[in-house]
Amino acid sequence: MANNQKLPIWFAIAAFLLGNGFVFVNPPLKAPDESAHFARAYQVSRLEWIGQQEHGILGGYIPRGIKTLSKQFEEVSYTGVSVGEILDGRRIPFDTRDLTFMTFPNIAAYPWVPFVPQAIGITVGRVCFRSALAVMYCGREGNLIGYIVLVYVGLRMMPHARCRLMLALIALLPMSLYLAGSLSADGVTIAMSILVATAVWRLTFFEGPASKFDLSLLFVSTICLSLTKLAYAPVSLLVLMIPVKRLGGPRRYAVIIAAILLSNCAAILLWMLQFRGIPLIDLNSAVNPRAQEQYILHHLGKIVPILISTASTYGREIATGVIGTFGWNELMLPLILVVIYYVLLLTPVVANGQPRYWRGTIIAASTAIITVTAMLAAYYIECRSVGDTDLAGFQGRYLIPLLPLVIFFGGPRKEGGVKFDRVLFVVAVLIGAYSVLFVGQQLYPDFPGSRFYYRFSE
Repeated sequence: MANNQKLPIWFAIAAFLLGNGFVFVNPPLKAPDESAHFARAYQVSRLEWIGQQEHGILGGYIPRGIKTLSKQFEEVSYTGVSVGEILDGRRIPFDTRDLTFMTFPNIAAYPWVPFVPQAIGITVGRVCFRSALAVMYCGREGNLIGYIVLVYVGLRMMPHARCRLMLALIALLPMSLYLAGSLSADGVTIAMSILVATAVWRLTFFEGPASKFDLSLLFVSTICLSLTKLAYAPVSLLVLMIPVKRLGGPRRYAVIIAAILLSNCAAILLWMLQFRGIPLIDLNSAVNPRAQEQYILHHLGKIVPILISTASTYGREIATGVIGTFGWNELMLPLILVVIYYVLLLTPVVANGQPRYWRGTIIAASTAIITVTAMLAAYYIECRSVGDTDLAGFQGRYLIPLLPLVIFFGGPRKEGGVKFDRVLFVVAVLIGAYSVLFVGQQLYPDFPGSRFYYRFSE
């Protein structure tokens, strides 16, 4: 990793090995909502860009094998699993002629963009195998490879050594690799956020006029991020930190910035028009978005107590979820490792000294606040019962795509510290390796050093 130039390739090697650990150690469809992500990725593999509706509920017609596979492993958290049981799952067929309708409104509303790598893997799996289990693993592998490629490109284009390290540490988060090694759309979302941060950094700090490549990267990456999950659309506001001189003067600056922001808004509006507005994503009868909006408008004083209650009750769970909470969000990494990884993320920022560009830092912080506020509001309105006193179920992994913004909080220092950077990278890889073993110990009773039985007795 001399001079940090080889960091992208070392990242790719580490991410491939650790990511594949999660691909195969994590039991089938054990990641959050993975069966729904499998179904949505299958739709995209068939070029079905929009989810279907039946009786007004979003979902789609999928091979019956997806539902059968999901049902076979839905109790793994409580019963444990063995390699033999997983191998038995290969008997479940993936017959594209035997279709059944599956409702998954929360995932069916997603745009198709974050499912392209999984769809490619599923397509290969459909050609090579007749097993739903094998097709699932192909989809996971496609997602992991797509994630590594996107992050690798972002790291290669980042010229600042410490910023490159910070982005690599975010991409090596146990939770990032866990999601990338599943069928979840979150892997592509995290990778795209790294590309957006890199594109903005290059346009902000490079000398001379902006190149067509950098502008194209900025347009494509911001629109793709907005179309991975609409909640992250405010991240496109980072473009406001780009200096006027970098875009060729005030008039050209105004045209380009307006074009980027309007393009993102147009992409979101066009997608929402497919559903004639925001679709219902939670089938709980107690969830009523319109009534919840009215409740908030008439009880503005409840907002702060709701946030305080959420922080006091679920703060540790949310903070841990940024680093590593696996399975159906019930397998949390030991607190000491969570603290160590937070230190890893903050150390390069502190080591770089004071921010080189206070305007950029302020805009990055404001963008993060706006995005989190929008996410919390959307979650409360669309996923919680009317009048709920907290945001139970809000997960730390939702915050990972905002972590790349930390590169705008550090200073310009980049010389020296190669050994120090190497230590941070190695520690991150070791925590990732332990996390793979941790998942195995928690879910496989026969795994060496298994903690499965103790998990229920503690």
